[in-house]
Amino acid sequence: EQNGWNIPEMVPCPDFPYWLSEEGSNYLSELTDDRQLPEHAKRLLCDGYMCMYQSPDVMMYK
Repeated sequence: EQNGWNIPEMVPCPDFPYWLSEEGSNYLSELTDDRQLPEHAKRLLCDGYMCMYQSPDVMMYK
C-alpha cells in the first residue's frame, strides 16, 4: 500500500507447492493456533477463505 492505493504486492512464495501437497496440507491442518501458520500461508488461506465463503443470505446470484 502506497499513496493510499491498495495495490497487492507480488512476492515470491517458494513454499506454495509444499502447502498444496498432501504432506504440507496435513501440516497446516494440524496447527491449532493461527499464529503458528507461516506468514504467506496464513495470507493465502485468509484471502482464499474470503473468495470461497458462501452465505445464502448474502448471495447476489444463485
